[in-house]
Amino acid sequence: MLTGRQIEQAQNALLEAFPSRDALRMLARIELDENLDAIAGGDNLRVIAFNLVSWAEQTGVFACLVDGAVRQNDGNTTLRELQRAVRAWTGSAPAGAATRKHGTRPQATIDIFLSYSRHDRTPMFAVHDILRGAGFSVWIDDGIEPGTAIWEDAIEEALHQAQAMVVLLSPNAKASPWVKREITYAMAQEKAVFPLLIAGDKRTSVPLSLITTQWVDARTELARSLEENLLPSLSVYVNKQAKRVGTSESRPQTGQTFKTRLKRHDRVQHSTFGIGTVVESKQTSEGDEVVTVAFPEIGIKKLLVSVANLKLMPKSTAKVTSPRFKRRDEVQHATFGIGTVIESQLTPDGDEQVTIAFPNIGIKKLIVSLADLIKL
Repeated sequence: MLTGRQIEQAQNALLEAFPSRDALRMLARIELDENLDAIAGGDNLRVIAFNLVSWAEQTGVFACLVDGAVRQNDGNTTLRELQRAVRAWTGSAPAGAATRKHGTRPQATIDIFLSYSRHDRTPMFAVHDILRGAGFSVWIDDGIEPGTAIWEDAIEEALHQAQAMVVLLSPNAKASPWVKREITYAMAQEKAVFPLLIAGDKRTSVPLSLITTQWVDARTELARSLEENLLPSLSVYVNKQAKRVGTSESRPQTGQTFKTRLKRHDRVQHSTFGIGTVVESKQTSEGDEVVTVAFPEIGIKKLLVSVANLKLMPKSTAKVTSPRFKRRDEVQHATFGIGTVIESQLTPDGDEQVTIAFPNIGIKKLIVSLADLIKL
């Protein structure tokens, strides 16, 4: 999964190298054998580029898109830097031609418009990545100068496409005229607005337009507040708006994110709560699934499978004989960012558990075989 900064880097590189709709159309047609208007709609070029990146990631051809862009604009240094970055993100060799079957993925659209103050970019990227990890397509206007004609056109188009808005409330956001305009426009378009309080209090952070709207308090534990109090209601609303199909009845592949039926005694990993054991699983009337999971250090939690980003633990793995990480190692996690290893120990089932301090998140205990950590 691409992070917010990675999406921004890809979007900006494409816009620099292909500064018109016709140029992006040629790129999509020649390198992906796709009609741009069919896979990445919109009237604003920045929104189209965002949707193209989202579509390419969702269909598994993101590396093909980047390699194709380099072939079409070989002298562009920004694209070359992006291509090298993609190799580092994925650890892959140069991609060949796209092999996706036509018709397997509809046109990319925007699920969530994320509104925030530029002074709150650090928590914004954390929220963005959590929402993306839950399966939402999330628009941010990072990289566009507020108040410019380009900004206004992009905001209008993105809000028009979005199913809902999530707005980060803080003293910075309350003082921002641009955040106020985005909220006003979203309400005028009759979009659902989900406020998330990240700093300050009701007096210093909540604008008059949202004073009667219930907000989620995420000032102390951001990830947990989103997981427990925002994602379930957001998922129900967005899925209802998009009329999406419910979950499948097939069992998930080991280690893969799933939205399928679990059973009692299954061991699962949650990105925030760690590893737990399923106590109970029930189907909801909307075709989703609610699981009750016992986490050793957290306790009992009820989670909605479609948004919880759970991973099924393997029943047996090759045993680790020595720790891969050691104290003071610097590592990078796809969601939590860069952190420092505090402790590493082998688990009884032959895996490795690391305790890591992330500057903006706090202390996390992660299982190495599932956490996708990169040693820096």
